[in-house]
Amino acid sequence: MCQREIDQNADVSAGDRRTAEMTLERGIEHRLQRRILRANGMVSEKMLVQHRREIPVDEIPEYAVTHLVVELGEQELRSGAD
Repeated sequence: MCQREIDQNADVSAGDRRTAEMTLERGIEHRLQRRILRANGMVSEKMLVQHRREIPVDEIPEYAVTHLVVELGEQELRSGAD
């Protein structure tokens, strides 16, 4: 790192740094919530087809949603890497 970069990083206040961290955290939480909702919808649709009745979200097994959230996140990372 050159002196100019060091000086620029030193100029960033703790408040600005914390604001940037909070913004990043909110972005991550928002993306995760979208994945969870999508996974719940996918599992619910699959269960509707299999059981021929609508299954309440709270009856959906957590492992099914967790697996899909991971899968959806991996798909997003792969598509972002392209």
